[in-house]
Amino acid sequence: MMRVAAEDMTFKGVSMAKGSRLFLAFASANHDEALFSDPTHFDIERDNSPQHLTFGQGIHYCIGAPLARLEGKIALEVLSQRLPNLRFQPDQTVPYTGNLLLRGPDHLHLMWDKAV
Repeated sequence: MMRVAAEDMTFKGVSMAKGSRLFLAFASANHDEALFSDPTHFDIERDNSPQHLTFGQGIHYCIGAPLARLEGKIALEVLSQRLPNLRFQPDQTVPYTGNLLLRGPDHLHLMWDKAV
């Protein structure tokens, strides 16, 4: 998200002049090591998972969040029913997309058992 500094300011030792263009990197929001131990590890049962900022916060909370969660739940249920024993290919290196706006795997190699 792009913003413009409304006044001269210093934030965490970095000086910004009024009118400076700022790029806020939301992709780093859920990687605060002070809040999330081992932030790069996916843990759906993290004790403080409700503190993540995936769908925003406060008055900026995403109105579509419940629908997105339901879609994800349905997709995972159907996928697990149709592809029994779906799993990651062992010992793979997962390359991440080099993008400032979206951080995610470039691709994942999966395996599952043949239907009988």
